[in-house]
Amino acid sequence: MDKLRANSKARVAANPSFKVMDEMVKSMRKRKDETVVSLKLSAYRAEQQQSKAISDRYEAAQKTTTGLDIAP
Repeated sequence: MDKLRANSKARVAANPSFKVMDEMVKSMRKRKDETVVSLKLSAYRAEQQQSKAISDRYEAAQKTTTGLDIAP
């Protein structure tokens, strides 16, 4: 079982898609905890643009992921 965990960790560390997914999870958790929205329009729009950029990166990562090969 330890060998399986070690192989899994190595595979996840080597895969750039997993890294992007990990960043997305951290970003989503951070946004979920944010309860304050700026009333200044320019600051609000900047936050929205940043969120859109992160979302676009996530969508691009999903499109480039490869399926898992499962051996019988």
